[in-house]
Amino acid sequence: MSISNIEFEEIENSIFPGEPEVFLRRNVLYVPNFEGGSDNSFGLYDETGRQLLSNAHFHKVPSILKTQPILTNLMASKLRPRIKTAIYGGAIGNHYGHFITECFNVLWYYILYGKKSDKILFHSNLDVEEIYKKTWMSEFLSYAGVEKEQIIISKCPIVVESLVVPGQAFSEDGFAYEVYASACRKIGNIAIRNASPLPDGPVYFSRNNIERGTLKIINEYSLMDALSKFGVNIIYPEECSVATQIAALHRPSIGLIGSAFHSSIFVDKPRAVILCPTKSIPRSFQLMDAVHSASIKYVKESQIVQGKNSPNFGITFSLSDPYMVAEELFSILSSKNINEIDSKNFIIKNKNLNINILYAENGEAIVLHCPTERMYSRRPLKNDINILAITLGEYVFLVAQHNDAPMLMVVKENKASPVLVYKRGSFNGGLALQDLRTKAWLKAPPSQVGLCLHGDGQEVKKWERFVLKPSDFLEYSGRLAEIIKGLQDLAESGDIYDVSLRYPILRDAIKDLDFSLRN
Repeated sequence: MSISNIEFEEIENSIFPGEPEVFLRRNVLYVPNFEGGSDNSFGLYDETGRQLLSNAHFHKVPSILKTQPILTNLMASKLRPRIKTAIYGGAIGNHYGHFITECFNVLWYYILYGKKSDKILFHSNLDVEEIYKKTWMSEFLSYAGVEKEQIIISKCPIVVESLVVPGQAFSEDGFAYEVYASACRKIGNIAIRNASPLPDGPVYFSRNNIERGTLKIINEYSLMDALSKFGVNIIYPEECSVATQIAALHRPSIGLIGSAFHSSIFVDKPRAVILCPTKSIPRSFQLMDAVHSASIKYVKESQIVQGKNSPNFGITFSLSDPYMVAEELFSILSSKNINEIDSKNFIIKNKNLNINILYAENGEAIVLHCPTERMYSRRPLKNDINILAITLGEYVFLVAQHNDAPMLMVVKENKASPVLVYKRGSFNGGLALQDLRTKAWLKAPPSQVGLCLHGDGQEVKKWERFVLKPSDFLEYSGRLAEIIKGLQDLAESGDIYDVSLRYPILRDAIKDLDFSLRN
């Protein structure tokens, strides 16, 4: 095989449920953007001259401020031009990928809740007429429900007396909220009605005709020729409408990593194989995949040949054997389960799903101290939440007994998730919980010790033993109901791949379960 998998970073602590906060700010100082992404002075500031950091452009983890300053020497003077009310819509830049990540990450609020009477304030180095001369920009805005007359882009500092400032639902290589995907899917559902007809079969997104950019395959034409023989249709994204690009991603897709695949966020359950010339991929792609039901595999070619430096492309390279690469890419795309999870090998001896309350062997309840996200063995305090232990065959899924299903964190296991899964062990009638990856046992120090649960038990002693008691908590809703429904589906079908796609909140637990099944 010349194709191998890309190694992923852990992003589980960068995915957030629901929506970010939305703020109503008064007397906001708007400093215009004159130089696009390289401008080092634009932004939204409060009347004391401090940047509204929730809407500044950060990237990476830990977060780094890209260009904007924390302070401005301008002030929200009474003499400045003022507007009464508006909704902030983010930044419109002259780049397809950044438009998706730096405009729709804020415009989500208007997309879901806005009205035609709303004025929308954007940052952009382009004026309104320039924006509407660019077909792909005007398409995107149209599908988002934004009309030309609603847009405000000022070329001088202004004060907005009452500005709705939605929190960012996506941050480049940083984090993502689930609402980012739901708002973008609403756009995608509208856009696809305007797509040009496409031939049947899978598609390949070619970069062969791009004159400048980040990546170029020197012998891409040979790859395209080989893929065509497998019935793969070649499309050139820069020559297609936004609607057609989105429609193409409703088909099984192949391509080189790049902005064209940011369009997958507008599609429900996109399926693709993406070729990467580097050992890792930008976190932004993983973040987008994690907030909707994406089935996308990122691969690299082991015998890649670096090309000469080019003034028009950041990286140029050749494939050692384009025909072999094409065959392997098509084979991966054609497989039933494009990702590593194999739905065939989850065999459940007992398909009964039992919901219990978890206790330590000494009779103390296992509870979540919600502000710290840590679990303790003790008599519940005022804000403590019981822990449900949902058993399915030889596995036990832990989740907080609360409809929001808050995060659970276990010290010395280096993981945090709304759902934690363990393999069950039985000792003298008690229960022990074994980490699926480290094989260590979960420990519950008694209340007088004052320590939270941690996962480094090398053998089952007193602290590693638990007791289950039936739960009489029957009114499930919200995220907790989604978790229980997903586990019920898992019990009935045994298809961990399908459950992982349909229930993103279970995805981290399913990964651990898959690891256990393979090892």
